[in-house]
Amino acid sequence: MMKEVKIIWGIFSALSLVLILCLFFLKSHQILELTPTCISVKKFNQECFMCGMTRAFICCSKLDFTSAYRFNRGSIFLYTFMYLNLISYLKYVYYTLNLKKSTK
Repeated sequence: MMKEVKIIWGIFSALSLVLILCLFFLKSHQILELTPTCISVKKFNQECFMCGMTRAFICCSKLDFTSAYRFNRGSIFLYTFMYLNLISYLKYVYYTLNLKKSTK
């Protein structure tokens, strides 16, 4: 795999991990206070395709997928993708480190 792709994959995975940890360790109201209001809603009074994603991710972390779908239809797919990506990246790092150890 190209070095640049690995770096981007690592950065995306690290950001996903931070997001997932925040969802589990911060209270819902803390997360909502930290996230800004969508600029599309502020300026044009119209929701964008990502509107409701914060609340939907909070619902996903509580396994409330019905509410998550109501907040944003793409949230369940994105949440699942982030988890699968993170698991894949951690497996990749684990096997890469073990391969390096076994070749020494």
